[in-house]
Amino acid sequence: MRFGFRKTFAVAALAAVAATVLSGAPASAATRFAADGTRAGLTAGQVGWLQGEVNRYLARTSGQQTGLNEVKTATGAEFRAALPGEAHPRNLSATAASGPCDGGTAPGYLCVYSGPHGTGSQIAMYTCGGIDLPNWNGYGSWGDNQTPGTVTYFYTQYYGIADKFTAKSNNQNYNWTPVWHIDPC
Repeated sequence: MRFGFRKTFAVAALAAVAATVLSGAPASAATRFAADGTRAGLTAGQVGWLQGEVNRYLARTSGQQTGLNEVKTATGAEFRAALPGEAHPRNLSATAASGPCDGGTAPGYLCVYSGPHGTGSQIAMYTCGGIDLPNWNGYGSWGDNQTPGTVTYFYTQYYGIADKFTAKSNNQNYNWTPVWHIDPC
């Protein structure tokens, strides 16, 4: 019997999860979240890609993985990764509700997106405190629905001011290349 690479990889990944469960050892967060992706119909390649994005973001910032494609930072910001070619991050947690940046910017939030017009991966910020961007280059977007008059700062790699703006405002085609850090208030 001949299996393709994806099928072989998927079978191996499921076998590893099963071995962990049957041994009585606690499953790692990545394994637990990978199972969520499999239940959502993702391929092993898609699960691996999302885990890689989360790992890259965790390496840049202090935070905790809360879902296959989700990180919550120490300042409370929520990063959600979208798959390549998809307009928005998928809701892969069985218990998660829609995020504050899904379908626009919820009241009180600053939402930043890797793609123009609110598309791609996203970061939702509700409280003050800086965050690092996950190496976004090129054009994306942001929406600021915080309290009117709140000033948001975008910083360069070495914390020079790249841009600042006052809530409530948005930019649907913003160049992220010089921006490395954000402080929403």
